Amino acid sequence: MPFESKDQASAIAKLTECIEDIRTWMGKNFLKLNEAKTKLMVFKPNADRDGYSANSFCLNQGDTTIETENVVKLLGVMLEPSLSFAEFINKKIRTCNFHLRNLKPVKKSIPMAVRILLVKSMILSQLDYSNGLLIGSPKYVIVRLQKILNKAVRFIYDVKWKEHITPYLHKLHVLPVKYRIKYKAWIIAYKVTRQMAPSYLVNKMNLHKRHGGPLLRHGSGRDELMFECNLATHKSHNIIDNMILEWNMLPVALRNSNDLKTFETGLKTRYFKEAFKTVTSL
Repeated sequence: MPFESKDQASAIAKLTECIEDIRTWMGKNFLKLNEAKTKLMVFKPNADRDGYSANSFCLNQGDTTIETENVVKLLGVMLEPSLSFAEFINKKIRTCNFHLRNLKPVKKSIPMAVRILLVKSMILSQLDYSNGLLIGSPKYVIVRLQKILNKAVRFIYDVKWKEHITPYLHKLHVLPVKYRIKYKAWIIAYKVTRQMAPSYLVNKMNLHKRHGGPLLRHGSGRDELMFECNLATHKSHNIIDNMILEWNMLPVALRNSNDLKTFETGLKTRYFKEAFKTVTSL
């Protein structure tokens, strides 16, 4: 629910009323609202932090006071007020390092095929979970996640630390982290263009509509599968803005794929060639 810092009192009243409606609905359906497990978070822009008081924003529900949280877990994603996803990234790294430390003592007794299965199920699944949210993240974030992937590949092939890892990524047929993030984001964007995504994304990302008059230029960014993008208001930290800008740069033929499977294959082939264009097979 959006509100300005000066309207905290009215926002609290509306949220309290909303929770009461939820409590009434749950009571009619023989359910009970657990106030102790109810989380509250306020997302605020940097420019508005001086006008916002976290201590004054809380909800009183019976004998329970619901105060604002610094970190909230939603569907496995750790959210913070700044939406930097720092805690989410740290959780990924801690979990992957935990699995790699447990696997290291028994590495010599595990066949390589089993190592690959373990890395894909324990490490790649963690790195790929909700990684589309990291589109447009700073380079240092991508580097931290890439180091985890490199450690996993070294575990599989017993690669020494001084040896270059890229040929082994190519051998394993695994994309680097920055391409894995882009891959996930473009799958979502493709679904938006085909009305296969949730309505809140379809309504947020508007497809380009050519107005009357002759078409003066042809090529990338001049088809109806391109999203409307205003570079004057583009924000580098905005997930949707980054997704739109990068999607419009994809080749027209790729964006115009007939089905999702064809698009996935073409996109992975494109990124695989781009990531390993100077690598020779081992």
